[in-house]
Amino acid sequence: MKSTGNPLIDNSTAKWVIGSDEAGLGAYAGPLAVAGTALPRGWSSPDVVVNDSKEMPEAQREAAFRKWTIESPVLFVLCMIGHEEIDQMGVQKALVKAHRTVLTKLLDLVPCPDPLIVVDGFKSHVHQLGVTGAIGLPKADSLIPAVSLASIIAKVSRDTLMKEYGLQYPQYNFQKHKGYGTTDHQAALDLHGVCPIHRRSYGPIAKLIKQAKPPEEPQESWGSFLIDD
Repeated sequence: MKSTGNPLIDNSTAKWVIGSDEAGLGAYAGPLAVAGTALPRGWSSPDVVVNDSKEMPEAQREAAFRKWTIESPVLFVLCMIGHEEIDQMGVQKALVKAHRTVLTKLLDLVPCPDPLIVVDGFKSHVHQLGVTGAIGLPKADSLIPAVSLASIIAKVSRDTLMKEYGLQYPQYNFQKHKGYGTTDHQAALDLHGVCPIHRRSYGPIAKLIKQAKPPEEPQESWGSFLIDD
Protein backbone atom coordinates (compact mmCIF):
# COMPACT_ATOMS: atom_id res chain seq x y z
CA MET A 1 0.00 0.00 0.00
CA LYS A 2 1.39 3.41 -1.01
CA SER A 3 1.98 6.27 1.40
CA THR A 4 -1.12 8.46 1.50
CA GLY A 5 0.03 11.36 3.68
CA ASN A 6 -2.73 10.54 6.15
CA PRO A 7 -1.18 9.25 9.41
CA LEU A 8 -4.40 7.48 10.40
CA ILE A 9 -3.91 5.30 7.33
CA ASP A 10 -0.12 5.16 7.02
CA ASN A 11 0.44 4.37 10.71
CA SER A 12 -2.42 1.93 11.06
CA THR A 13 -1.54 -1.54 12.32
CA ALA A 14 -4.81 -3.09 11.11
CA LYS A 15 -4.36 -6.45 9.46
CA TRP A 16 -7.22 -5.96 7.00
CA VAL A 17 -8.33 -3.03 4.85
CA ILE A 18 -11.86 -2.32 3.69
CA GLY A 19 -12.22 0.08 0.78
CA SER A 20 -15.18 1.44 -1.19
CA ASP A 21 -15.67 3.51 -4.32
CA GLU A 22 -18.46 4.41 -6.72
CA ALA A 23 -19.18 4.63 -10.45
CA GLY A 24 -21.88 6.59 -12.23
CA LEU A 25 -22.25 9.46 -9.78
CA GLY A 26 -22.46 12.15 -12.46
CA ALA A 27 -24.16 10.13 -15.17
CA TYR A 28 -27.44 11.36 -16.67
CA ALA A 29 -28.86 7.85 -16.92
CA GLY A 30 -28.72 4.44 -15.30
CA PRO A 31 -27.83 3.38 -11.77
CA LEU A 32 -25.25 4.48 -9.26
CA ALA A 33 -22.88 1.61 -8.42
CA VAL A 34 -20.84 1.37 -5.21
CA ALA A 35 -18.50 -1.54 -4.50
CA GLY A 36 -16.41 -2.42 -1.48
CA THR A 37 -13.67 -4.97 -0.94
CA ALA A 38 -11.95 -6.38 2.15
CA LEU A 39 -8.30 -7.39 1.67
CA PRO A 40 -5.34 -8.32 3.88
CA ARG A 41 -3.17 -5.25 4.39
CA GLY A 42 -0.28 -6.65 2.34
CA TRP A 43 -2.46 -7.83 -0.53
CA SER A 44 -1.16 -7.33 -4.07
CA SER A 45 -2.20 -8.34 -7.56
CA PRO A 46 0.90 -9.73 -9.29
CA ASP A 47 -0.81 -11.17 -12.38
CA VAL A 48 -3.19 -8.38 -13.40
CA VAL A 49 -3.05 -4.61 -12.99
CA VAL A 50 -5.18 -3.09 -10.22
CA ASN A 51 -5.37 0.70 -10.21
CA ASP A 52 -7.87 3.55 -10.34
CA SER A 53 -10.40 2.15 -12.81
CA LYS A 54 -10.63 5.47 -14.68
CA GLU A 55 -6.92 5.22 -15.51
CA MET A 56 -7.11 1.67 -16.86
CA PRO A 57 -7.95 0.49 -20.38
CA GLU A 58 -11.20 -1.44 -20.55
CA ALA A 59 -9.45 -4.76 -21.21
CA GLN A 60 -7.31 -4.36 -18.06
CA ARG A 61 -10.34 -3.47 -15.94
CA GLU A 62 -12.24 -6.50 -17.16
CA ALA A 63 -9.24 -8.79 -16.61
CA ALA A 64 -8.91 -7.59 -13.02
CA PHE A 65 -12.65 -7.92 -12.46
CA ARG A 66 -12.68 -11.47 -13.82
CA LYS A 67 -9.61 -12.47 -11.80
CA TRP A 68 -10.75 -11.16 -8.41
CA THR A 69 -14.50 -11.73 -8.56
CA ILE A 70 -14.73 -15.02 -10.49
CA GLU A 71 -11.43 -16.89 -10.75
CA SER A 72 -9.96 -16.03 -7.32
CA PRO A 73 -12.76 -14.12 -5.62
CA VAL A 74 -11.95 -11.73 -2.80
CA LEU A 75 -14.41 -10.45 -0.23
CA PHE A 76 -16.51 -7.85 -2.03
CA VAL A 77 -19.98 -6.33 -1.91
CA LEU A 78 -21.74 -4.47 -4.72
CA CYS A 79 -24.69 -2.11 -4.28
CA MET A 80 -26.58 -0.51 -7.15
CA ILE A 81 -29.19 2.20 -6.69
CA GLY A 82 -31.45 2.71 -9.69
CA HIS A 83 -32.40 5.93 -11.42
CA GLU A 84 -35.88 6.01 -9.85
CA GLU A 85 -34.53 5.85 -6.30
CA ILE A 86 -31.90 8.45 -7.16
CA ASP A 87 -34.68 10.76 -8.34
CA GLN A 88 -36.68 10.13 -5.17
CA MET A 89 -33.94 10.66 -2.58
CA GLY A 90 -31.31 12.70 -4.42
CA VAL A 91 -27.96 11.44 -5.63
CA GLN A 92 -25.96 12.49 -2.56
CA LYS A 93 -28.24 10.60 -0.19
CA ALA A 94 -28.14 7.64 -2.57
CA LEU A 95 -24.35 7.77 -2.54
CA VAL A 96 -24.21 7.76 1.26
CA LYS A 97 -26.74 4.93 1.46
CA ALA A 98 -24.81 2.74 -1.00
CA HIS A 99 -21.42 3.26 0.68
CA ARG A 100 -22.96 2.59 4.10
CA THR A 101 -24.54 -0.61 2.78
CA VAL A 102 -21.34 -2.11 1.37
CA LEU A 103 -19.17 -1.09 4.33
CA THR A 104 -21.63 -2.45 6.89
CA LYS A 105 -21.89 -5.77 5.08
CA LEU A 106 -18.11 -6.07 4.73
CA LEU A 107 -17.62 -5.38 8.42
CA ASP A 108 -19.75 -8.47 9.08
CA LEU A 109 -17.62 -10.55 6.70
CA VAL A 110 -14.05 -9.45 7.41
CA PRO A 111 -12.18 -12.09 9.46
CA CYS A 112 -10.62 -9.75 12.02
CA PRO A 113 -11.73 -6.95 14.35
CA ASP A 114 -11.06 -3.25 13.74
CA PRO A 115 -10.06 -3.24 10.07
CA LEU A 116 -8.83 -0.04 8.41
CA ILE A 117 -11.77 1.46 6.48
CA VAL A 118 -11.05 3.84 3.60
CA VAL A 119 -13.64 5.48 1.35
CA ASP A 120 -12.69 7.27 -1.85
CA GLY A 121 -13.47 10.98 -1.45
CA PHE A 122 -15.82 11.90 1.43
CA LYS A 123 -13.01 13.85 3.11
CA SER A 124 -15.18 16.45 4.85
CA HIS A 125 -18.40 14.48 5.25
CA VAL A 126 -17.35 10.89 5.95
CA HIS A 127 -19.30 11.17 9.22
CA GLN A 128 -22.50 11.00 7.16
CA LEU A 129 -21.81 7.32 6.54
CA GLY A 130 -22.37 6.47 10.18
CA VAL A 131 -19.58 3.87 10.00
CA THR A 132 -17.21 4.10 12.97
CA GLY A 133 -13.58 4.47 11.95
CA ALA A 134 -14.22 5.18 8.27
CA ILE A 135 -11.67 7.55 6.71
CA GLY A 136 -12.41 9.59 3.59
CA LEU A 137 -9.42 9.96 1.26
CA PRO A 138 -9.40 11.76 -2.10
CA LYS A 139 -7.66 9.70 -4.82
CA ALA A 140 -7.80 6.63 -2.59
CA ASP A 141 -8.56 4.59 -5.71
CA SER A 142 -4.98 5.14 -6.88
CA LEU A 143 -3.35 4.63 -3.46
CA ILE A 144 -5.21 1.88 -1.58
CA PRO A 145 -5.53 -1.53 -3.32
CA ALA A 146 -8.84 -2.29 -1.60
CA VAL A 147 -10.28 0.95 -2.97
CA SER A 148 -8.70 0.43 -6.40
CA LEU A 149 -10.30 -2.99 -6.71
CA ALA A 150 -13.62 -1.64 -5.44
CA SER A 151 -13.40 1.04 -8.13
CA ILE A 152 -12.88 -1.63 -10.79
CA ILE A 153 -15.75 -3.79 -9.57
CA ALA A 154 -18.15 -0.83 -9.45
CA LYS A 155 -17.21 0.43 -12.90
CA VAL A 156 -17.16 -2.90 -14.73
CA SER A 157 -20.46 -3.95 -13.15
CA ARG A 158 -22.14 -0.68 -14.09
CA ASP A 159 -20.60 -0.58 -17.58
CA THR A 160 -21.90 -4.09 -18.25
CA LEU A 161 -25.42 -3.01 -17.31
CA MET A 162 -25.18 0.13 -19.44
CA LYS A 163 -24.15 -1.99 -22.44
CA GLU A 164 -27.35 -3.98 -21.94
CA TYR A 165 -29.32 -0.75 -21.84
CA GLY A 166 -27.56 0.18 -25.07
CA LEU A 167 -29.23 -2.80 -26.74
CA GLN A 168 -32.59 -1.88 -25.23
CA TYR A 169 -32.36 1.79 -26.24
CA PRO A 170 -30.01 1.77 -29.27
CA GLN A 171 -30.71 5.37 -30.26
CA TYR A 172 -28.81 6.64 -27.18
CA ASN A 173 -25.60 4.60 -27.64
CA PHE A 174 -25.31 3.89 -23.89
CA GLN A 175 -22.70 1.22 -24.56
CA LYS A 176 -20.30 3.98 -25.62
CA HIS A 177 -20.78 6.82 -23.10
CA LYS A 178 -22.36 4.76 -20.26
CA GLY A 179 -24.96 7.45 -19.59
CA TYR A 180 -22.58 10.33 -18.96
CA GLY A 181 -23.23 13.77 -20.42
CA THR A 182 -21.05 13.53 -23.51
CA THR A 183 -21.62 15.43 -26.76
CA ASP A 184 -22.99 12.26 -28.38
CA HIS A 185 -25.38 11.66 -25.51
CA GLN A 186 -26.60 15.26 -25.56
CA ALA A 187 -27.20 15.04 -29.31
CA ALA A 188 -29.29 11.89 -28.82
CA LEU A 189 -31.27 13.61 -26.06
CA ASP A 190 -31.93 16.61 -28.29
CA LEU A 191 -33.15 14.31 -31.06
CA HIS A 192 -35.08 11.66 -29.14
CA GLY A 193 -35.85 13.21 -25.77
CA VAL A 194 -35.46 11.26 -22.55
CA CYS A 195 -35.97 7.52 -22.10
CA PRO A 196 -37.15 5.54 -19.04
CA ILE A 197 -33.67 5.18 -17.47
CA HIS A 198 -32.75 8.88 -17.51
CA ARG A 199 -32.45 10.60 -14.11
CA ARG A 200 -35.22 13.15 -14.18
CA SER A 201 -33.89 15.00 -11.13
CA TYR A 202 -30.71 15.99 -13.00
CA GLY A 203 -30.67 19.53 -14.32
CA PRO A 204 -30.06 18.83 -18.04
CA ILE A 205 -32.71 16.09 -18.09
CA ALA A 206 -35.24 18.14 -16.11
CA LYS A 207 -34.68 21.03 -18.52
CA LEU A 208 -35.39 18.83 -21.55
CA ILE A 209 -38.57 17.50 -19.98
CA LYS A 210 -39.74 21.03 -19.19
CA GLN A 211 -39.01 22.21 -22.72
CA ALA A 212 -40.77 19.29 -24.37
CA LYS A 213 -44.10 20.28 -25.86
CA PRO A 214 -47.14 18.22 -24.89
CA PRO A 215 -48.52 16.15 -27.74
CA GLU A 216 -51.12 17.97 -29.80
CA GLU A 217 -54.72 16.84 -29.59
CA PRO A 218 -55.78 15.01 -32.75
CA GLN A 219 -57.84 17.24 -35.00
CA GLU A 220 -61.21 16.09 -36.30
CA SER A 221 -61.13 15.61 -40.01
CA TRP A 222 -64.23 16.39 -42.09
CA GLY A 223 -64.62 15.28 -45.66
CA SER A 224 -67.34 15.29 -48.25
CA PHE A 225 -69.10 12.31 -49.62
CA LEU A 226 -71.76 11.60 -52.21
CA ILE A 227 -74.88 9.61 -51.60
CA ASP A 228 -76.00 7.93 -54.73
CA ASP A 229 -79.74 7.59 -54.84
